[in-house]
Amino acid sequence: MELRSDQIKKDLLDKIKKQIEEGTLDGTKECCVFRFGEDSGAKSYERGLVKTAQSLGIKLRTHHYDQMTDQILEDFARENKDDQVGGILLLEPIFKEVEDQLKRDLDPKKDLDGVTLYNRGALYSGLTPYHIPATPRAALMLCKSYWQDLSGKEVVVINRTTVVGKPLLHLLLKENATVTLCHSKTKNLKDHLKRADIVFTATGRAHSIQSEDVGDHALVIDIGLGMKDGKLVGDVDYQGFKDSQVVTPVPGGVGALTNTLLLESCLKKHRD
Repeated sequence: MELRSDQIKKDLLDKIKKQIEEGTLDGTKECCVFRFGEDSGAKSYERGLVKTAQSLGIKLRTHHYDQMTDQILEDFARENKDDQVGGILLLEPIFKEVEDQLKRDLDPKKDLDGVTLYNRGALYSGLTPYHIPATPRAALMLCKSYWQDLSGKEVVVINRTTVVGKPLLHLLLKENATVTLCHSKTKNLKDHLKRADIVFTATGRAHSIQSEDVGDHALVIDIGLGMKDGKLVGDVDYQGFKDSQVVTPVPGGVGALTNTLLLESCLKKHRD
């Protein structure tokens, strides 16, 4: 069975438009995106943001750099100080020469993907950050559209990055799920997958998970992005999945929700 995000995204877009009209969200704010190099996943993310921003009437500023240049820090400093900019997204991967400085200097109120120490610390401590990473939020939202109550569920997350796996872990713990965080050094990964009620995967290894790798009634949330035969695909190979197994598609799943949630965050009104 395929679990798509189309209707959830439509409802969310309608909600955002209504909140802009009511003044709950600030529709005059602009979103700023920095992309580094030619990563296919980052390109796809940016295209989705542009399309969604247009549908909401939100202005999107985009900066792209083929290689490392001093212009990156100049552009970033300007956008970081601009009151018209409601949020900044640093698309991964980021050039190593500037990654630490960009994340250190980024205004936490503009930190749309929750990469600053302030926002991470707040989330990990059970406090309220200005922004929670959009991808884990989207993945959890899609998951709960199928399984509302996650209390006691056995959940496996295959990713330990600070933008997906770790924040998702903390969001799931708030839902009282029993979470196992897996990664490249995990032994007997398939044993963990077989036991799980829910699997969140974000490895970027195209079609690396098959039907026989997970339980007969598992819910699989595919967050991965990879290329196969010139097409953008996820971690999951949907061919052969049973009707009793529920899988989110790529595209049409988590990614479609992610950019909508990110733009919603950009328009939030924060108290000083």
